[in-house]
Amino acid sequence: FMEAFTPDFLELLNRSLPQNAIINATFCNVMLEHYQKENRLRPDFVITDKKADYYILLNRQGTLQGTLGESTLRFLKTVPPDEALRLDGVPLISIYKVKTPTLEGK
Repeated sequence: FMEAFTPDFLELLNRSLPQNAIINATFCNVMLEHYQKENRLRPDFVITDKKADYYILLNRQGTLQGTLGESTLRFLKTVPPDEALRLDGVPLISIYKVKTPTLEGK
């Protein structure tokens, strides 16, 4: 069920994210940890289920159901990803850089 974690996507992460990036991929963290152990994902990445620098969202029907799914769907419709692996223009998996609010709230 992690079919979007292709070699191209792993290369995108390895190439695009900065050194020691903290990544939260929610229920997909287990796959990132697996690829890190297989040396397909950079070892300096910190994978967590807590606050992170980058949020990775797998865009599949099962993740868009229930209360959490409804808020995720609203998020997908209003916030464009910073990077994404797409098929025919549809993002299969997206990378969002978590923005830290300033004192002005921006």
